[in-house]
Parts: sequence; structure tokens; C-alpha cells
Amino acid sequence: MVHFEKGDYVWIPFFSNQTGFSCPIGARIVDIDNGRVFLRDDDGNETWLEGSVSMPIMHPSSVQGVEDMIELTDFHDASVLRNLQIRYKQKLIYANLYRFNSDSHQSVSTVANLFGRNVGNVPRQKNRRIGTPRIRRSRKCLHANDERQSNGESGAGKTETAKLVLQHLAVVSSRCDRHSWIEQQILEANPILEAFGNAKTVRNDNSSRFGRYIDMLYNDHGMIESARIEQYLLEKSRLVSQSKNERNFHIFYCMLAGMNSQEKAMFELEDSSTYFYLSQGKNFQIEGREDESIIFRDVRAAMKVLFFSDIEIMSIFKLLAAILHIGNIRYTATLINNLEATEITTAASVLKVAKLLQVN
Repeated sequence: MVHFEKGDYVWIPFFSNQTGFSCPIGARIVDIDNGRVFLRDDDGNETWLEGSVSMPIMHPSSVQGVEDMIELTDFHDASVLRNLQIRYKQKLIYANLYRFNSDSHQSVSTVANLFGRNVGNVPRQKNRRIGTPRIRRSRKCLHANDERQSNGESGAGKTETAKLVLQHLAVVSSRCDRHSWIEQQILEANPILEAFGNAKTVRNDNSSRFGRYIDMLYNDHGMIESARIEQYLLEKSRLVSQSKNERNFHIFYCMLAGMNSQEKAMFELEDSSTYFYLSQGKNFQIEGREDESIIFRDVRAAMKVLFFSDIEIMSIFKLLAAILHIGNIRYTATLINNLEATEITTAASVLKVAKLLQVN
């Protein structure tokens, strides 16, 4: 039988009736009385348990938390989660997982603005196991042939992590010589990618609905020479159908909010609630999100940085408007000469589409 003392840390069973999640949780022994143990768990909840309940003693590495999670002696789901929780409470949202000459970082998503303009001010470490675990320290090795991936469930912070990595690499590269135009173009690609590839889901207000692979090449002086962004797995079905409390891609709402009256008249556009492709989720506004018109302005500015011509920009908006009008075309079943047929009941929408696409 395990001998307990006051102040010991142990693992106790935990089950969430709400989510069905089951995993041990850390707890501190507050009192022991007649074979029963009084505990306060990591969430602040207090409970009495019989001494016969399985309560493994927690290793000191899990009690204090570690920067490199490979140093957790009792390495399992519960110890990893507790370590991330400890560091999150200390506003240390990253932790290393270093093994077999690899360098992995675990992060906990947070709304706190922990990064300022000094995005590149991270000391260079010769040994990757030395120093505070942060995304940018890991990326120091990228000047050699290397690859980095950001993995996690929806809302874990993959998109924001990728943006921080690009921002850091651009800052470091610009210090090698004068700031180059290509670095600014790489950063300005983000607003466009997010507008056209991200959407609100029930789990994430800015969920990436596509994957991206960014290939960056450096010259001998450490400056970014060129970059290529390849997108894949775009969720095209979202264009025509969204679930409740979800939205279509951001660009449609931004366009309708940011276009002036003359441009909207040119494309015969109205409010977002007018369009079937934008109204299925019954969610037109995202609480706490930056004004859609400002985002649209940033997207247009980014297109200029990436050398989109005025004709190309207006052609893109024309296609987006045509898509919205296509979604409002309605069909009904009918009989023509005793044969089953389909009749279009919204001729006005068809004419708008034909005008925008310049077809008869």
C-alpha cells in the first residue's frame, strides 16, 4: 500500500461528463483522516477519496514542470497536459520535446499578446536544448536545409504560429543587409491567404480551411532570395454550403463591408444576408473580430504589394460577385411536352451572372 503524507502530489482519476474526456489529473494531499484522503486538484476542486483508490505518487519533474518535456520521468498524457498547464499559467506557452536529434515545440493557444515588435530579439543558441523554448529559437536552424511543421487541432494556433515564424524570418533576414521587397511580399501574402482560405467554424472564428507549404530560399548572405507558397486541400464545399453558426470564406463578407457604393453598384451587390451562399449558417458577424471593411482594405493593399494590377484585382472581385449571384439562382421542376424539365425562376440573378462573366 502506498504511504501518503500531507503535501504529497498524486494523480487521481478524472472524467468529464460534459465531454466524455478521461485522463488523470494532478492533486495535492491536504489532509489524511482515518484512511481517507482530502485532496485539492489542479482545477481547484476539493474532494475526499478512500485510500484504496489508485493514486500514484507524482514525480517531482511533474510537480514543478519542465521546459523540455523529455525530462518528465512519468511521461504520459496526464503529465504532458499538466506541464503545459503549469507553463500556460506562467505565460510560458511553449515547451520543448527534444528527442533523437529533433526539435519539437508544444504550444497552448492564448489570446494574450505575448509578442511585440521585438519579434527577432531572441539570443542565438548553439545547442538547441539550451535556452527558453520558443518558436523563433527553433527557426534559427532554418538557414540550413530544414523543414518545420505546425500541427494541432482546430484553434490550436497553427495559423498564428506560421505568421510568427514568417515575421521572425523576415526580421532576421533584413538584418543581414537592407530590407528587401521580397520579405514584405511574404508577410503581405498572409492577409490574402486568410481572407480567401479562412472561415468561421463552430470551433474557431478564423479557421484555415486549406493547407499551405511555404518554400523559402536564402542566398549566401542569409537574405531571403525567393519564396513560393503552395496551397492544397482547400475546402471547396464550404463555398456552397455551411453548417449552422458557421460562415463562408471571409473574403465575401469583407468585400460586401468594404466596397464603396459605386463598386457595389457596379457588381450589383447588396447586404450579405441577401445571398444564399452567405446566409445558411445564420451568422454574419463575428464577435471580437476586426472590422471587415478594414480587413478588406488590408487585402487590397496586400494585393498591390504583390503586384496585382488594377484589372486583375477588379476581375477577382467580379468573379466573387458572380459566385454570390449564382447562389441565388433558383430552379423548379416542371413538365414540358410531357417531359420532366427544370425551370429557372430567378431570371434576374442569371442576367447578373451573365453580365459579370461577360457571357450570353
